[in-house]
Amino acid sequence: VDPKHNIVEIENERVRVIRIVREPHAKMPLHEHGRYVSVALTDVGSKTTFPDGTTRENRRKAGEVGWRDPVKHSIENLGDQRMEEIQVEIK
Repeated sequence: VDPKHNIVEIENERVRVIRIVREPHAKMPLHEHGRYVSVALTDVGSKTTFPDGTTRENRRKAGEVGWRDPVKHSIENLGDQRMEEIQVEIK
């Protein structure tokens, strides 16, 4: 989804490492992920919308690391600053 803002840094048979960049108030359309580890490079303030219409806000500080199970969602940057994170998808 959107290779300008989702840059594949490394990919092999075990992992795919993606640098995610979201400009202020940018919206990423519905997409899905397998299992992955997320590392916030900047503070993150986003809204996740799931296919059933439910939403959840996500706030993290730069440097925080989190685990994510497989998910299908859309994302919106709620902040006035650019957000950046690294996602390590497990194959």
